[in-house]
Amino acid sequence: MLVTTRWGLAGAALSLLMLLGASPGRADEKGDALLKEVEKATKAAKTLTAEVSFTETMSGQGQKISATGKVRLMRPNYAYIALDSPVDQVLASDGKTSYTLMSKQNQYLKNQVDAQGHGLGFLPPMTMFFDTKGGITSLFGGDASALSPKYVGKETVEGKEYEVLRVTQENPQHVETKLYVGQNKLVTRIHMEVKLGNETAQIEVALKNVKTDTAMKAADFAFQLPKGAKEFTQPSMDDYEKKLVAVGKDAPTFSLPTLSGTETTIYEATKDKKVMLLNFWFYG
Repeated sequence: MLVTTRWGLAGAALSLLMLLGASPGRADEKGDALLKEVEKATKAAKTLTAEVSFTETMSGQGQKISATGKVRLMRPNYAYIALDSPVDQVLASDGKTSYTLMSKQNQYLKNQVDAQGHGLGFLPPMTMFFDTKGGITSLFGGDASALSPKYVGKETVEGKEYEVLRVTQENPQHVETKLYVGQNKLVTRIHMEVKLGNETAQIEVALKNVKTDTAMKAADFAFQLPKGAKEFTQPSMDDYEKKLVAVGKDAPTFSLPTLSGTETTIYEATKDKKVMLLNFWFYG
């Protein structure tokens, strides 16, 4: 979700599905067969490079975030994914440690890397390079072994023909994912619809100019944090409570950038309003 809808690519982010998936006990033989071909082709690829595009849209709010970037992946657990503005995030794994850098804030998250790369990649289809089934559920959770793909036919997008699989998850929330399988049997495009209460989030990720088995080595994934970068730590509940504004007191004045590139202030947002609910979300 990224630190996309999840921290928000994340906000997290990010990481992204209204599918009419096959019901339990009614397996889709063509869907299962195609997914096995995808697993075989994906495991055969030792490395992958591509350009990536990412779009997330919230139905009720009319908000849309789009970004592009570059991807380098190598088995078993090496990765470098950089997304440009407005997401401005980098995911880097040197095989031992993964860093998720929020460039604008110059802050980063640091984690130990799974030996097989499970959970790496921000969003599918990147996550699927390391874990085909688990990579589908990596952003929103769920039981990857229970996935029942449904073959829905062929679809042409931007002049390329794909075979399409549809996967539906109901827990912990309703997510419908369409997987676009190219002639090389790799998933290089996904479309997700995620139900978030009365809202629907739509997430699209596409890989272009995909190349596999380009020569790479571990040293190519060495990552240096920018000067002055600070590790992000989750504040405790005590920290939150100490900073709460007391009932009856005025909220502090501040301004925030909008998705359209302008800025808004709390004064402008509350003018002529008795009550306003502020929802702060972490994109990443």
